[in-house]
Amino acid sequence: MDFTKVTRFLNGVKRTGIKYAPEIMIVGGIVLTGVSLWQMRKAALKEDEVRIRHQERMNNIWDKAVKAESGEIKYNEKERKEETVAAYGRTAIDYITLYGPPVGAALGAVGLVLASNKIRRDRYMGLAAAYATLSSTFNTYQNRVIADAGMAKHLLYKNGIKKEVIVDADENGKDTAKEIDIFDDSVEEFGGEYSCYSKIFDETNPNWNPDPESNRFFLQTNEDTANKVCKGRGYLFLNEVYEALGIPKTKAGQVVGWIWDEKRGDHQIDFGMFNVMRPRTIDFVNGYEPSVILDFNVDGPIIEHVLMENT
Repeated sequence: MDFTKVTRFLNGVKRTGIKYAPEIMIVGGIVLTGVSLWQMRKAALKEDEVRIRHQERMNNIWDKAVKAESGEIKYNEKERKEETVAAYGRTAIDYITLYGPPVGAALGAVGLVLASNKIRRDRYMGLAAAYATLSSTFNTYQNRVIADAGMAKHLLYKNGIKKEVIVDADENGKDTAKEIDIFDDSVEEFGGEYSCYSKIFDETNPNWNPDPESNRFFLQTNEDTANKVCKGRGYLFLNEVYEALGIPKTKAGQVVGWIWDEKRGDHQIDFGMFNVMRPRTIDFVNGYEPSVILDFNVDGPIIEHVLMENT
């Protein structure tokens, strides 16, 4: 037998079990709940037997008490009380034996669900910490670019704009070189112009309307509502905005969002509809185009803040 292969197989099973532990626990909880209900039904059918046995014990004690009063047997009050307590004790044991397994299964199901929730919570906390570290690292890098190259260069890099010199004839027919800004679509394709949280609001969305004004009103109303909810509750997840707009939720959307903190200054939620630095939004704002690319100005990872706030 190749013990190396066996060990490798067992380690693989262990890793898979750890990875899917929350799902396994939830399934286990559901199974135990079913087992508990099934056992509870069986116990209910046998409960009459327990009551009958208890009644027989009590009748036996009462018969002895009656015979003792007529002088047939010796049976004092102390013996009657002791046997009564013993009878109730045996009945209690019968009930525990009968209902113990289903109650234990139910408690096990609750324990598995709670354990699954704890594992998920711990993983979310770890993900939030990793996300926060990544965000902090990127912000540090961004600030260094701004300090070294200036804000103008930073905006060019961020928005996917490149400078290009073209030669054109002026009104006198003389060739003149001038520098213009060109949006680099290849940069945009890889997220240069828009963030990774941006989404296209077009005919594939159930809330989209062929009328540009209706779409702008819908998006503006949701943006205002998002700001009110965030201000009232103190935070808002990106997935909550996605859901309100009819956009599928994402894993990142469950971690990032907005924190309402007036001390930080600008805490306004913005869907990026009116960013004139992006020519693609101009036609939408002016009512010429019914679709638009939304880019949400999330504050970053907020799940750790929210979880700590709720503990």
